Amino acid sequence: MIKQYRFLFLIGACAAALLTGSIKAAQSLDHIVATVNENVITQSELNQAVNTARKQMASTDTSLPPANTLRHEVLNRLIDRKLQLQLAEQAGIHKNDADVDKTINTIAENNHISSTELYQKIAEEGMSRGKYRKEIRDELIIQQLQQQEIGSKITMTPADVKAFMRIAPPKNISSIKEYHVDDILIPLPDSPTPDEMTVSKKLSESIATKLRAGENYQEIAAANKNITDSDLGWRKLDELPTAFADVIARMKPNEIRGPLRAANGFHLLRLLDVHNTENAEKITPPTESEAQQLAYQHKFEEALKTWLAKMRSQAIINMHPENE
Repeated sequence: MIKQYRFLFLIGACAAALLTGSIKAAQSLDHIVATVNENVITQSELNQAVNTARKQMASTDTSLPPANTLRHEVLNRLIDRKLQLQLAEQAGIHKNDADVDKTINTIAENNHISSTELYQKIAEEGMSRGKYRKEIRDELIIQQLQQQEIGSKITMTPADVKAFMRIAPPKNISSIKEYHVDDILIPLPDSPTPDEMTVSKKLSESIATKLRAGENYQEIAAANKNITDSDLGWRKLDELPTAFADVIARMKPNEIRGPLRAANGFHLLRLLDVHNTENAEKITPPTESEAQQLAYQHKFEEALKTWLAKMRSQAIINMHPENE
């Protein structure tokens, strides 16, 4: 598998639904699994995205979640992607062929191959040159939008760096634990009123109670469309949001913690599994510069979740689970 040739591994096939020729005609008969404002997500689009997710997770030896969980996660990411592309279009953000060529050439150079060889590798995995370029173009547009809406507004303080340094891995350890975490967010508006705080907290407590009782998450999510569920994958403590790391370190597999209050809302954490990395070498804490970069990334991820949740709350999103 060529490294970094796709940007978002769980939605690598998002652009693959924009097909040509006879397949376009067939799409008119395709089932719709979700509508996102004026756009739709079809069954074939979701299937392609799920298949790509499976291939890419397999290539990195990542454990596959249950099929229903994976489809739910991929569908949510497809929705988020369409919302962002819609907003970028409204903001007049576009990328030309030169931008796409530059990115593809960089990816090829990083993998020590030519761009022609990269296209060949992509074709071997079932993606045409045109679809691959469309995927890269969309991702560049989303990156610029996120930087404009989120990255440019994030500030770092010495306290942020110190907080990250406290959970940095210690020296001379023989193995490092990795945690497979699922994060459910019950969002809050930017400046919530006391009533909004109370309603969101009660909703998060109710959802936590239902999950602990073994109720199906997909059914809970269908009844509460504003909540978001993010599978954070396998991460070390220093790769998790600072606000979660201390809590997760004390959790046991299959345990649910929360609600935890954060700037973007109330979080419910599900620890799906824990394992130790193999052949771990001696590790030193990050330098202050590295810690600053990592702390910035943590703040960016938290701000991104808030921003996406806000976009969802303002959008018209309709799920059609009967067609999945």
